[in-house]
Amino acid sequence: MLPLLARATRWLAALALSVPLATAALAQAPRPVPTHPDSLRAYLRRPGLPDTTRVKYLLGLSTYFMNSDLDSGRYYAERGLALARRSYFRWGQAHAWGNLGAVEYYVSDFVASQRAFET
Repeated sequence: MLPLLARATRWLAALALSVPLATAALAQAPRPVPTHPDSLRAYLRRPGLPDTTRVKYLLGLSTYFMNSDLDSGRYYAERGLALARRSYFRWGQAHAWGNLGAVEYYVSDFVASQRAFET
């Protein structure tokens, strides 16, 4: 009887210690960037949003519109690039240039596409 009680106590102690760790890990998980354009536009209208987050939302809109409306895809990529440059957000600059290169590729402007990808 004693070994069974000791095993149960160890199991409960391990469970009690792991629950706070699991909830802390879940609390630290980043929120995914929404992908629907209406949601992205709604998020962009929020005041006090960090510039890096705004760049990510602009690039999300650019990526969304690359498959349907290339002018809108280019517009949002250029806005994202301008904001990323102003805030010295290198990741945003790289992804904006990638989106611009893809848009130029889709419109068959291969010279501009190569220039964007090499920037």
